[in-house]
Amino acid sequence: MSRRLRREEYTVGWICALPFELAAAQEMLDEEHDGLEHDGNDENLYCLGSIAGHNVVIACLPASRIGNNPAAAVAMWMRATFRGIRFGLMVGIGGGVPSAEADIRLGDVVVSQPHQTFGGVVQYDAGKATPTGFERTASLNSPPQILLAAVARVQANELRGRSKLSDHVSKLERIPQFRRDKAGPDVLFEPTYNHRGGQTCELCYTDRQEARQPRKSDEIVVHYGTIASGNQVMRDGYTRDRQSSELGGILCFEMEAAGLMDGFPCLVIRGICDYADSHKNKRWQPYAAGTAAAYAKEILSLVPTAKVAEQPTIDNAMYRGGVSVSLTEAELISILADLARKKGDNLYWDQSIVDLLKLLRLPSNLEARKLFAEILQIHVGSLRTSIQNIALHKAILRKLAANNRRIPPEISICYACRESGHCAVNCPNKCYACGELGHWAADCHNKCYNWDKFSYWAASILPLSKEVVKAVAGNTENGIGIIARLLEHRGDEFNITEGVVKAAAGNTESGKEVIILLLDRRGNIQITEEVVKAAAGNRRSGKEVMVLLLDRKRDEIRITEGAVVEIARRFNKGVMSLLLDRRGNDVPITEELVRAAAEN
Repeated sequence: MSRRLRREEYTVGWICALPFELAAAQEMLDEEHDGLEHDGNDENLYCLGSIAGHNVVIACLPASRIGNNPAAAVAMWMRATFRGIRFGLMVGIGGGVPSAEADIRLGDVVVSQPHQTFGGVVQYDAGKATPTGFERTASLNSPPQILLAAVARVQANELRGRSKLSDHVSKLERIPQFRRDKAGPDVLFEPTYNHRGGQTCELCYTDRQEARQPRKSDEIVVHYGTIASGNQVMRDGYTRDRQSSELGGILCFEMEAAGLMDGFPCLVIRGICDYADSHKNKRWQPYAAGTAAAYAKEILSLVPTAKVAEQPTIDNAMYRGGVSVSLTEAELISILADLARKKGDNLYWDQSIVDLLKLLRLPSNLEARKLFAEILQIHVGSLRTSIQNIALHKAILRKLAANNRRIPPEISICYACRESGHCAVNCPNKCYACGELGHWAADCHNKCYNWDKFSYWAASILPLSKEVVKAVAGNTENGIGIIARLLEHRGDEFNITEGVVKAAAGNTESGKEVIILLLDRRGNIQITEEVVKAAAGNRRSGKEVMVLLLDRKRDEIRITEGAVVEIARRFNKGVMSLLLDRRGNDVPITEELVRAAAEN
């Protein structure tokens, strides 16, 4: 019977990118554990088990989402959910870089290890263009010392003929896809010779193959050194060799490790499935994933569990004296991208300061941006210029990264009284809902915070979320005035959704006026069945709203049975006659419609 452990008992985090890499990882487990209750805030799915006494949590990147940024997001969620993790393993496939110094073959394993100026992984596509060429600027951390010590023990065992790597690989032979004899021939072509087409290299000229010394078919060689990581697939032999030469000799290319090294201390292990050239195909991928997983098991089998228990958790290692270590750019971008996807907002937060502030649920109007520029000492350009907006955008991203994705205190100021140290909703100086002194927004006696009323002052500073705009549209006291002001001064933030139009149609005091304003200023609002029902339920001004909609948007109103029944039930024959006159051919005459009209 499998066991169920507590989250904090898991000490090793194993990350992979593809389903067959996950399958290989699961096959390496000595014991599989029962799953834990899912944390609703965590988007990862985990496989749990143990290897050589270490409790291991495994996560795979979501289907079709590969690269440094998705990998950083998976690692961040894992780190947050399993706070007992001491170190990580990034295990999967990579494209080999054969050279005179490294006789790399398909199925071999490449392991990240500090070499020359690099810590084991280099992000080869991160840098800046200079007059003298492309200058790489990304500097990544080395693997944890305890893993490098284990690497040394593995190397010693290899020299003594005591490696168990082949034994671990043999565990996968019961699965046909992972068998070496299913992978096909190992052929290396000249770097400048391009693939001639097709799923295999049957059409490629054999005289363009590189001559190499024969090797035993079941021999797996492990190589140690620098791994190149980037956000694009390397599939050109000439570029592969040029990049390797510029970087002082690399062993393989892959697409995830650079997103992990600075925020998820780990050892990167890659099984070679192709040569990062135009001849790459997928036949060797399962077997290569298996050799990488087998090496990961070999590493864990040589790490004493007692030593792991003595190590600080990743979270503790990421803090020094209570101050959080900065996130990497890849980590922050990945977190913000996931946040935008979860919120479902169509925001260009990575380019626009307004959209970035919206994503962070911070005020984004001109007054707020001016205040942010003052606080962050942005002195380039003048207000509203693209130069200042770009500078402010970069400054806020830097602050977020430096504060470990938390909104830093200096831009968490209160927008009611402009003092720091508290949020506007809890401002003891001035209510941010109505602007009066002496009470908090949550206790506002004018009920602005609960949207029964909504002042001009509140509308000028609040982020215009969907809920806020709906509240304004349905505001029976001064909604028409606030909407006019918002459309004039904050029109780029004012999104007219179905909920907004529905709220306006149901506004008993100024529904007609709000609809007219929306039609005049925007025009392209949608009249759905729910909007028609809202107007039908508006007993005071619904008739005026319905007549207006039929007059101004008659061809765009969705005529459904439900909507027509509501009109027949709620309005007099004048409205029904107008509907039949304008859209008679589209009105379904049903038994329920006749009954509703008779009961009116």
